[in-house]
Amino acid sequence: MQRLLTLALAFLVAGCAATGPKFTLHVTKEPTNGILYLYRPMQIANSLISPGVIVDEKEYAVLPPGGYMPLELPAGTHVVDLKLSDRYQGQSKKSFDVTLKQPTYVRIDTWNEKFGSTITRRFALTEQPASVAEVELNDCKLQDALGGPRFSKSHFFYQN
Repeated sequence: MQRLLTLALAFLVAGCAATGPKFTLHVTKEPTNGILYLYRPMQIANSLISPGVIVDEKEYAVLPPGGYMPLELPAGTHVVDLKLSDRYQGQSKKSFDVTLKQPTYVRIDTWNEKFGSTITRRFALTEQPASVAEVELNDCKLQDALGGPRFSKSHFFYQN
């Protein structure tokens, strides 16, 4: 029975994962812009929850497990936020510097914390060095930042 449940969970997680092309470095179209890569490695923890990505108060698509979004932004400081339902906690809003010289890599981390009988689901934004991020991004697939599904309060349904 446990093996059947594990197999069912694996299929469910695979169905929620990003499905675009594998990672490639992106080139900016404007010389005054830099690239901010937001990515979320594949993890079982909270794999059914795909937070909405908000940068400088502009909502982009949701980012499922195993997905990444390259965002071309003007050089400077940008505020990244995750749109989560009320049932989830974590550091979900943080500022990052985007430069012309090299991309900025931000990983979405997620985990569960257990306190007695209560489980708290957490998310965090963590800047990563290129040496770590580019290895992790090799397992990620492109998520359409502007044309992908949008966030809704339910983590099972999306709205456009």
